[in-house]
This record gives sequence, structure tokens and C-alpha cells, in this order.
Amino acid sequence: QQLATRIEPARACLAPEPEVEGGPVPEPDAQCALDILQGIQTANLPGHEKAEIWNLMGYTYYLLQDQARTKEYYTRVINEPEANAPLVMRTLKTVAQLHMMDEQWDLALRYYTEWMSFQQVIGASDYALLANIYYNMDDLDSSLENIEIAIEMRESNGEIAQENWYSIQKAISYEQRNFRKCIEILNKLIVNYPNVRYWRELGGMYAELEEEVEQMAAYHLAYIQDGFTSEGQYTGMAYMFITAQAPYKAADILIDALEEGEIEDSEKNLQLIGSALYQSAELQKALPWMERAAEKSTDGESFARLSGIYVDLQRYEDALRTATEAAERGAERMDLVYLTKGNAEFNLQRYDDAIRTFRQVDRDSQGYDSAV
Repeated sequence: QQLATRIEPARACLAPEPEVEGGPVPEPDAQCALDILQGIQTANLPGHEKAEIWNLMGYTYYLLQDQARTKEYYTRVINEPEANAPLVMRTLKTVAQLHMMDEQWDLALRYYTEWMSFQQVIGASDYALLANIYYNMDDLDSSLENIEIAIEMRESNGEIAQENWYSIQKAISYEQRNFRKCIEILNKLIVNYPNVRYWRELGGMYAELEEEVEQMAAYHLAYIQDGFTSEGQYTGMAYMFITAQAPYKAADILIDALEEGEIEDSEKNLQLIGSALYQSAELQKALPWMERAAEKSTDGESFARLSGIYVDLQRYEDALRTATEAAERGAERMDLVYLTKGNAEFNLQRYDDAIRTFRQVDRDSQGYDSAV
């Protein structure tokens, strides 16, 4: 009773009452509480009373944002043999959480598991917090075990687990290269916590499993939800459509992205658009894109592709001009460059030139074959 009287002013500082009934509650005055508590001599007090004072001191330093002293006084409560059991149990969890804030995971685990050992009922969120501690200690097996307990407890009651619980489970499953499990988890996240990034991640999981149809479907759903955030995602989507024999769709995606400023007006991107339209047999549409690519070209590759379009359009003078440029600059498949150049010369009735060029085709194709 005497201690309660002495610490009551400190409690009043920490939890002040409104000046008038129904009025605003004043802010706690932690310094006021500290001054009162530091004036109490604890040397001759019983252990349980010391623990009560140290508990108040811990809370006071917490309000003063003094993390080190907060942990010091709360730890004194735990280590006091005569402290009341309910106070010790509450404080164990508090100390564990303080060590988590300081990323002292070994100590966090020690105090948290001790707190759990006193609990008659352990909730799903308690297992989830333990999983988080293990995860930060890189004990992935223990983390996964506990997060799955937490999730199962929620789902068995017909409830949805918290989003970050699924995220921990997914991250560990990915580390363990359990891509099927990642897909299962991502499907839950997509349904219960809709976010376009989960569609992108789902596409990534199907890519790991080399399931191209499912990969393209997931990425396309991300795309139509404006879920792409990088140039690589747009070009990657385009390549998938080209591989799936849908090059016109690839070109459509890239043109929209270019117009919206999502991808650069670079030779590579312009060339990809032109090639996709060319593969779609849209020669007139492909032409201006490949011409723009050639204007930015640092080698002969875009000129080589452009010359092929000109040949197909029977614009042989332009085909010869651009094929010659490609030959001078150099391209990956020089045999094809000479074949196009010779084709243009033949159709322009420059037969001697065409014969010399076709001989170049034979020589370069042999070199290519030996290289590959």
C-alpha cells in the first residue's frame, strides 16, 4: 500500500486524466514520471516492489525514446526472482520485441520462446512472430514450420491469413526452389490481396518451371492491369508473343509502350517492332519502324533487316543501297546480307554484280556454318 502511494504520482504523469470530464486527454509527461521514480530508494524494498518500479521505469524510458535503458529496466523485471509472475510473462514478450527492433535476433528468440513456454494458449499471430524471428536468423526451416502453423490455424477457421504471412511462406518456398508451392501461395494472394505484382511474380514462377503458356498468360494479365514497371517487362512480353506465333500482338504492345514513354526510342526497340510487324506480313507497317532503327544504327544489323523488307516490297534500288550499307558496317549474318544484295542486283539486271555477290554468300555461309 505504501509503495502504491509513492508511485501513484508517477502513474498520474504517465497516464494523466482530462482536466474536465469529457475533455481532451493530456500527453504523458515522461520526464515528470522519471523524476518521481528516481527519487524512490529501492535498495531495501522487497523484490516484487522493485519489479513494479523497474517496470514503470522501463515504460518511462520507452516514452523518452531511450531504447537502451528501456531494455535495461524491463530486463531487471524479468531477472528479479520475486517479481510477480503475470508481470514477468508480459515483460518477456516486451523485451523480445525490443530486441527485434534492435535486430538482436538471438536474444529476441530467447525471450520470446520463454514467453511462449508460459502460455496455455498460443495464437496464430504468436507463431507468425516466431517465424519472423527465425526468418531473420536465416533459420528458414524453423521459420517455414511456424508460419505454416500460423496460416493453418487461420485457414482452418475459415479465415484468411495476413498478407505478410503468405509473403514469408512464399519467400522461403522460393529460396527452397519449391516453385509449385510459390504458385499455390501466389494464387491465394491474388484472390485475397489483389495486387498486380503478384501476377508478375506468378509469371516468374511459371518461367522457372518453363511452362511458357501459363507464364505468358500471367504476364499478360499483369500487362493489361498496367502492372509493368520496366522496359524489360514490356520487351519480355513482346518476345513471348513472338515465340507464341503472335508477332502482331508483340508489336502492338511495344508501340503502345513507346508512345506512353515506357520504353526508349532506341534502335533495339525500333528494330524489334519492325521485325514483329515483318513477321506478321505487315511489310508497309514494318518499313517505317525499321527505317527509324537504321537511322540510329551503330552497325549494319538494322540495315540488313531493312534491305530484306525493301526486297519483299520490290524496291530493289533501296534494297541494294541498304544491303551495301549493311555489308560495309557488318552484320551478324553476312551470308544473308549478300543474298539480299545479290537478289536486288539480279532484279536490277546487274547480273555480273549479282554473280560476284552470290559467290560471297557461299563463302560467308560456310564460315557461319563452321562457327555455329
